[in-house]
Amino acid sequence: MASVYLNNLLQLLDGYCLYLYGVVLKRLSLTQEARKVLLEAAHAEPCHWGSWLELSSHISDIRELEAMALPEHWIKHFFLAHTYLELHLNDQALDIYFALQSNGIGDSTYLLAQVGCMVRAGFLING
Repeated sequence: MASVYLNNLLQLLDGYCLYLYGVVLKRLSLTQEARKVLLEAAHAEPCHWGSWLELSSHISDIRELEAMALPEHWIKHFFLAHTYLELHLNDQALDIYFALQSNGIGDSTYLLAQVGCMVRAGFLING
């Protein structure tokens, strides 16, 4: 009964409230539930970067990332690149950052900083 009530309550929450609920679940060490709620938050409010960042911290390998049903939104590419970096998949992250730069946001300070940090960390870029 409590589960049904909670599911109904969750349907009433917007993306920001889902994010907060996901953070609370994470603090309570309910990681599976937190991951599910944070994914719902990203679907409900895709431009809320905090949801994506929290969600990224729940991904420990590429298989988990590939299995997620992420929303089709432009910010998904930033999330993928960020998560690839967290998983030490630098080539994949760079490919995304360069694609984003060539698709009209080449002057983005965020992209420039991310690529710059990779260079500073010793990841060599040829080209």
